[in-house]
Amino acid sequence: MIRVAPGSEPNSNSDKVVGGEPGWRDVWVLLDAAAFSEETLRKLYKLVSTRFPRPYWLQLWVTTSLDQLKTPEQLDQPVHSLMPDNPAWDRHHWAFIERSRSKEIIRYNPSPPKPEMKTITLRAKEKNRK
Repeated sequence: MIRVAPGSEPNSNSDKVVGGEPGWRDVWVLLDAAAFSEETLRKLYKLVSTRFPRPYWLQLWVTTSLDQLKTPEQLDQPVHSLMPDNPAWDRHHWAFIERSRSKEIIRYNPSPPKPEMKTITLRAKEKNRK
C-alpha cells in the first residue's frame, strides 16, 4: 500500500517552470525493508508515476525506517541540500527516484550501512548530435 505523505501535493514556485508547468511533486513512501529491491523500486515508480502524471517533475523518496523521517517541525526548517543529513539514512535502505523532462532515474543504496549508491537510468534525453 502506498500512502502519500502530507505535503505531497504539487509545490508551486513562480520562479520554477518545468515543461510549461509550474512546480513539482514530492512523494514520500515508507517501504517494508524486506520488500526493498530494484524490482520493487521499478514497480513503485511505475505505480506512483501513473497515479501522479502531473506536474511532470516528480521526486519520489523511499525510506525503510521511521528513523529516516523527519518530524513535521523538522520539515518546516530551511533545507540547504537535497541530500539527507540524517546519519540514519545510510544505516537503512533508501531511494530517490526522479522524473523530469530530461530523465527518469532511480538512485538507491543497495548495501547499507555502506553509503554507496547505485543509479539506474530508466530514460535519458538524447543529446543532439551534429
